[in-house]
Amino acid sequence: VFASDGKVSIAEAKQLWENAHVGSGGISEHDRETLLYTLGILNYTEKAAAFLRPLLAGRAGTAKSHFKEINGRVYDRQLLEKAEDFAKNGQISFAEARELWEDVQDGKAVAKIEKETLLYTMSLHKYTAKAAAFLQPLLEHGMPKSHVKQVAGQKYDRGLLEKAEEFAKNGEISYAEAKELWCYVHDGKALNDMDLRTLSYTMATWKYGEKAVAFLRPLLDAGSPKPPHRHVEGYIFDHELLEKAERFGKDGQISFAEAKELWEATQDGKAITQIQRETLLHTLAVYKY
Repeated sequence: VFASDGKVSIAEAKQLWENAHVGSGGISEHDRETLLYTLGILNYTEKAAAFLRPLLAGRAGTAKSHFKEINGRVYDRQLLEKAEDFAKNGQISFAEARELWEDVQDGKAVAKIEKETLLYTMSLHKYTAKAAAFLQPLLEHGMPKSHVKQVAGQKYDRGLLEKAEEFAKNGEISYAEAKELWCYVHDGKALNDMDLRTLSYTMATWKYGEKAVAFLRPLLDAGSPKPPHRHVEGYIFDHELLEKAERFGKDGQISFAEAKELWEATQDGKAITQIQRETLLHTLAVYKY
C-alpha cells in the first residue's frame, strides 16, 4: 500500500518498523526478513532506506519506539526531541525551523504524523518570528520543494542560493544586497554550518561589490550575530545607517559633512534600496539636520 504511489517514505518506514517491533521482545526474525525483502523489491526513499537498514542489521529489542504518545496523540519522537533540543536556549531559530522541515522532506508529501508533530512543537516551544513565519504556511499548505540543494555533493540553502543568483544577474551583488542575504539567514541566533557554507559558496561563485565583500567576509569569518536591520515601531530600517545617524546626532544636529557621509554609506554602484531610502527619511524626521 505504501509503495502504490511509487516510493515508501521515511514516515511510512517508521510505521512499518513500529508495527513489526512490538513489546519488549523486539522484532521477530520473520518480520526482519519480511522488511529486508521489501527493501529489495520496493522503492524506498533514500531517507527511508537509511533509517531502516541499520535497525534491521542490529540486535532485536534494542531500538526505542520512533513514536511518542502525549495526551492520547501520537507524535514523531525524533522530531519532538530535536525541537526540544533546539528550544533549550529559549527559542527555535529560522535555521533550526528549516532543519526540522528538511527532516520531513524525502520526495513524498509530509506525513500526517510529521505535520501534527511540527504543529505541536509550535504550540509547545517558542519560535522566533522569522522561524514561525517560515514554518506555519508550509504546515498549512505544504510545499514539496526541498529547502536544501546539493551541488557537487555539498548541501546548500536553496532559498539563499536563488536569492544570490537573482542579485548577481546584473553583474555583481551590491552592499545592500549582501546585507539582505545576511538578514535572510539571521534572526538572533548564531548561523548554522549550512548558512555559512552557502554564503561562502555565493562569494566564490558570483561577483560581490567591494563594499559588499568588506561587509560580509568578516561576518562569515567570525560567525557574527550582528543584525543588518533594525525594527522600529513596525518598520524595518538599516541598522548601520541608524547607528551612524544616532552618533552624528548626539551633539544636537547632523552636519552637511555628516549628511554626505550617510549618503555615501548607501553608494556602492547600484541604486539605493528601499530600506536605505526609508532609513534616511526616518533620520530626517527624528534628528535635526
